Amino acid sequence: MKDGSLKHCTELKIGDKVVSFNEESLQTSFSKAEKIEHHKIPMVKVQLSTGRECICGEFHQFFTPDGWREIKDLYIGAYIFF
Repeated sequence: MKDGSLKHCTELKIGDKVVSFNEESLQTSFSKAEKIEHHKIPMVKVQLSTGRECICGEFHQFFTPDGWREIKDLYIGAYIFF
């Protein structure tokens, strides 16, 4: 969230300011949530080298030096922009 706090995805509301990623500048910024969808799907836990964890849907994509990649296409040691 813009104030640095974290929110579970089920708590997000239209208009909340969330972190967004600009592929061209490779910078993060804050944007207002315009659309929110909830789906019941299998979840995957990704642990970063910093120790931080991200729990997301099995088809979630991360931006890598080679473009957007689904979790299934990542490997231990892969670089992602997070």
